[in-house]
Parts: sequence; structure tokens; C-alpha cells
Amino acid sequence: MPTATGALRSPSTLESYAHSARAFCQWLVRHRYLPTTPFAHLHLPRVENRLFDLLEPEEWEHLLQACQLSKETGVLADRATARNRAILWVLFDTGMRVSEVCGLRLVDVDPEQGTLRIQGKGSKERRLTLGHEGLRHLLAYLNEYRLGVTACFERAGANEDHLFLSEAGRPLTKSAIALLFGRLRKRARIMGKHISPSLLRETFAVRYLQTGGNPRVLQELLGHTDQATITRYQHQSAQLLAEHQRKEPLEIPSLDTLSLVVFFIKPPPESPEPRSCSSSFWEWESSKAKVRAGSDPGQDHRLGSMLQQW
Repeated sequence: MPTATGALRSPSTLESYAHSARAFCQWLVRHRYLPTTPFAHLHLPRVENRLFDLLEPEEWEHLLQACQLSKETGVLADRATARNRAILWVLFDTGMRVSEVCGLRLVDVDPEQGTLRIQGKGSKERRLTLGHEGLRHLLAYLNEYRLGVTACFERAGANEDHLFLSEAGRPLTKSAIALLFGRLRKRARIMGKHISPSLLRETFAVRYLQTGGNPRVLQELLGHTDQATITRYQHQSAQLLAEHQRKEPLEIPSLDTLSLVVFFIKPPPESPEPRSCSSSFWEWESSKAKVRAGSDPGQDHRLGSMLQQW
């Protein structure tokens, strides 16, 4: 079943079409338009879950550099650069959905705590913590450009409180951000990989687990209601860690050394959990997050990180 351009559809796309057709036939049977469903004795083949594409460190740096418009200068160009970098950092630091980024408002930003209040699916509210670089870029955009736009709107009699605005002063939409990522991809000259907010979300999730993050906490951070996607993240994280250990075998420290490590690790008062990445892309800032879970995975994470340095 080729596409309009003649390209063959992927197995996952065909599986999705088959599931949709089966659901429609079941609806027809329930409403008595069909006596039986043709899928009653048809077993749909399961397609193996693909591995997520992850953003590499050099690709991340190229995307940040692509936010700077080389041929355009002035306040509008500087504001667009600051806004685009803030969007990238917010997505990268929190793993939130693009729809949630579009829905952010000025009152959702807590500069003192470095957190964002998110209205997720089903109107479920959660708070996500930004890393040092993410908060710095967001506040730079907010204080130097965004609040000045708000003052202009108030003088004009309009009231627009969305955090990220277009060049015309309107709230950014999902389509606008998709176009933005397409332009950044071309400027960054990243070929063979689809650059999108979902890519940053998946990279956030897998790297979070690689650094010892708790899967249950990750599910809360991402706003997932089911465990299926988290399981896929865990599977890929385990594969990447296994590949890394094959290339660089882990040297196990002696018991005496291990006891010294455990002795000097003090449990935090509020059970921090690594939640955001620093400017070096892979270093996680565990002290930024506040986890409301009863367990203390932060200590295990720090111990695991120290063991991996041996």
C-alpha cells in the first residue's frame, strides 16, 4: 500500500491502519450494521517496537546555534532567537508535550523555584523543574523580550498572557512549532533524522532512565497514564547501557572503597530525583527536582553515577 509519492508504508503504519479498521468493524457490529466483524478470526501480526531516535550532543549544539539568524539583525531577530532557544531548552529539560508548551502562560512560570506548571491531558496539573541553563534561557527571553511585548499589548488594550508568542504577537500553535523545527533542522544541516519536539521528549526520557531515574517518577513527569511507553523507554535504556558496558567494561570497586562512598553520601531531606540536563547535555542536575514520591531514588542515582566513574 504505497503512499501518494510511491513510498512504501512502514509496518507500524500498516498495523495502526489494521487496528483502526478492526475498531470500526466492531462499532458497526455493536450498532447492528454488520452481523459479525471480518476481524473475528483474523489475528493481526504484532510489529516489534522500534527504537527511539535520540538526539546526539553535537546535534543539540547545532540546533541551539541554528536559532541565531545570521542574515537578520534587530530587536525582532533577537527576540525570535531568545524565544526559540527558550523553547528548545524547555522541551529538552522537561520532556513535555508540544501542546503543553503552546498552553504555557506567564503565570505558570515560577522564577524563584525554577518550575513550570503544566496543564496536561485530562486537565491534570503537574510541575516540572528546569535545569540551570534552561531556566537561564527562559528568564532571558521572559525578562528581556516577552514582558516588553506584554506592556505593548496592555497599552493597545489587548491582553495576551501566553508565554510563547509568534512574530505577530499571537500564541504559538503546534503547527507553528513544527515549522520552526523544520527550519532549525535545515539550518543545523541535520540529515536523516526527523527533528521534532517528540524527539526531545524521547531523548529526555531515555537519558533520564540511563542516569538511574525511577520509571514511576518518569511516568509522572511525562504525564503518561499507562506504562507501555515507559516500558519501551526502559528497554532502550537497558540496551544502550549494555552497549556502553561492552565498549567500556565497568570496573567494580572493592568493598572498602564502596563503604567509603556510601558513608559520604548523605540522604537528601526532600528526596531529589534527577530531572533536567545541564548545558553539557548529559550531566543531570539532581538537586533541582522535588519529587513527591515516598521512595528515595536520588541516593541510588548518585551512588550509581559515582560507580560508573570508576
